[in-house]
Amino acid sequence: MYASGSVSEEGWNATRQFVKDFSSQLSVSASEVHVAVVTFSEDASVILTLAQGQSQTAVDAAADGMPQTFFRTFTNRGLDAVRDVIFTDGNGVRASSEVPRLLVVLTDGRSTQPDLTSPAAESLRLEPFNVQIHAFGVGDLI
Repeated sequence: MYASGSVSEEGWNATRQFVKDFSSQLSVSASEVHVAVVTFSEDASVILTLAQGQSQTAVDAAADGMPQTFFRTFTNRGLDAVRDVIFTDGNGVRASSEVPRLLVVLTDGRSTQPDLTSPAAESLRLEPFNVQIHAFGVGDLI
């Protein structure tokens, strides 16, 4: 989730609410949908791992507590954190190929390093990750 300063405070609050509203439409639980949250700007921050995001209460608390940063948009660093931290055995990813892996990226659409963003996304789409990626633009710069 994009956390940079080009999104206004009102937009940031709306984005946090979107995370809560979107996840509330899923069956978040230990036996069904697991949710992770990573923010990115200058650096990526893991807010909630898949192991932690097994209840709507946990997702809501993570969204409410996410700080907004005010730097550039290193989308590639967010994608790298998802690959290197979120989709790992120790952080709750399920090994079964029967469990779909979905990544929702919220961004203002302007990556600081677009030449690194595309390969980072592609690495998630390929084996062994097999992640479906959906990106949504937020803010006035889309």
